[in-house]
Amino acid sequence: MFHPGSFGDSNDKFQPLPKKQEPSVFRAILFMVGMLVFWVLSFMLGLKLGMGWYAWPLGSFFLFFIFIGYNFFKFRRSG
Repeated sequence: MFHPGSFGDSNDKFQPLPKKQEPSVFRAILFMVGMLVFWVLSFMLGLKLGMGWYAWPLGSFFLFFIFIGYNFFKFRRSG
C-alpha cells in the first residue's frame, strides 16, 4: 500500500502532499498572559483588602478553583 512520503508509487502522482496543520501558539501565550494578569490583580485586591504579603495565595487559590471547576463542568457535560 502506498503512503505519502514513503517509497512506492501512487496512482495520483500529481496530487500534492498534505501539509501539516500546526496549532496556534498565539492563543496559548495569550491565555498564559491572561492568567498572569488575573493573578496579579488578585494579589493587588488582597493587598487592598489589608491581607499584606499573605495576599499572594489569593490569586493562586482563585486560579486553582477556576481550573478545577472548569474541568469538572467540561467533563461532566461530555459524559
